[in-house]
Amino acid sequence: MLEYREGVAAEHFQTQTVSQDTVLQALLGWAADKPGWREGFMWNDIGHMFTPAAFEVEGKPTA
Repeated sequence: MLEYREGVAAEHFQTQTVSQDTVLQALLGWAADKPGWREGFMWNDIGHMFTPAAFEVEGKPTA
């Protein structure tokens, strides 16, 4: 599994792969700030999991 954020928590993305080499290449590309490191993956928007509403239960904060 590989995740990244575009600055704010609401812009959080996740992908899954069985290839450790593919993840390694993506991480090396990210670390070197190379364009295109995200290509070749199907990214899922999971930003909704990191909004204030995601941390509330029945209208009450969980923390």
